[in-house]
Amino acid sequence: MQETAKTLGIRLTKAKLAQTLPVVGAVIGGGYNACFTRRICDAAYHLYRERFLMLKFGAHIINIGGDPVAHLPCIGPTNGSRSPAFQGYY
Repeated sequence: MQETAKTLGIRLTKAKLAQTLPVVGAVIGGGYNACFTRRICDAAYHLYRERFLMLKFGAHIINIGGDPVAHLPCIGPTNGSRSPAFQGYY
């Protein structure tokens, strides 16, 4: 009788833990999405800010050799390559 109760208790515990798996996955996925979206928005903000300044004051004020997103932790250095949005401006 005790062996049956012990086995039943273990099975119920495993079943309850299995029910929490989708919730844990949703929390982790939501956190990743929020972090990734924030980093992408930061990069877009800085790139469009640079584009605005370049169009307003001319390309000579922009450091062409610099990397505008090198300081962003998710994106990092891009080896000097530019976004296609900037191809016609340099």
